Amino acid sequence: MTITTGSPSAPCLSTAGAFDPVGSGAWEPTCFGAFLSANMVIKVYPTRGAGREAGNPVPTNPQYTRSLIQGQGNGAVEKEASGQFINWECVGGAVSAAKLDSTNCTGQLISVRTRPGLNGEKPPTSWGFNVDVAMSQTPTPGQVHVGELDLNNYTGWDCYAGSNCLTTGMFLNGIGSFTNTAWIYSGGGTTERRGNTVTVANNTVTRVSGPAFRQSTYRIKINNVFYRVAYVNGNTLIGHVAIPAVSTATAATWQNAMVAYGVLFQGENMASESDLALNTSAYNAVRVAGNHHVGLDTTGDTLSFAATVGAGQKVCLNGFDACLYFSKGTLKFSNGGVEKTVTLQ
Repeated sequence: MTITTGSPSAPCLSTAGAFDPVGSGAWEPTCFGAFLSANMVIKVYPTRGAGREAGNPVPTNPQYTRSLIQGQGNGAVEKEASGQFINWECVGGAVSAAKLDSTNCTGQLISVRTRPGLNGEKPPTSWGFNVDVAMSQTPTPGQVHVGELDLNNYTGWDCYAGSNCLTTGMFLNGIGSFTNTAWIYSGGGTTERRGNTVTVANNTVTRVSGPAFRQSTYRIKINNVFYRVAYVNGNTLIGHVAIPAVSTATAATWQNAMVAYGVLFQGENMASESDLALNTSAYNAVRVAGNHHVGLDTTGDTLSFAATVGAGQKVCLNGFDACLYFSKGTLKFSNGGVEKTVTLQ
């Protein structure tokens, strides 16, 4: 079955298009419109992640769907363009006034269920919602956001935790008999590996050949060992830790990170009580692991107290040993089961 759209006199295929000759080499569709079928027969080549094979004029990984909206937003026209727009109002009534959660009003609801096959086969990797944005090479950078959540409060109420109203940018909840992995999970992504030859002297890495270093060069692998570095310029890096001297040009590799900050909260009026509030019963409130250089850095803040702990709470310097704490008006230090009173001079 061939699915077409366009005017009756000039229909076109959902698969019409070509590879971008520059930049990312992504697929660029040329047939725009809405496609709809009762069966999973509409063939589509995604604009991102298109499998490309030498000599093949079309992607090697088509997808199939029952409905497709294919279009283009034009920056030469002063207007906002959306592939799909939902205009929705939630109006109060007797039921919603009496019971907070009994009546739900949702702009868009997606219901997904996973289950095994007829012979018990595990279900495919499943997503309730999947957005994939690909940025092609551009001479002038701009703004790109995978998603935007705007929370505009004109209710006349300040909705603090514990008040009679609850308003959130994102609400995470569920029902389950077994434990899931995480509420929010970052898989790290895949970045490009770049190769150079370098020399090292006085903890300074100098590029001899290969692509120039960038601000995103934060680690470099020399003689099969990774070293954390700070970017100086396209030819120079400084080691955060001691890097052995290398007098002759030696092969080195480095990769940019996916993002500069895993989570970035920014704005003077972003939060009034806590940027991060943890009120749960997990074993660790915050757990740090991996290959960091600094565990906690407060040097860029104007705060008055870098940390506060309650009476009897211990600050330990060797796992759960070598602990300093305040008890009954006295500062104490315990190590190896021996408790001593700390005298300040």
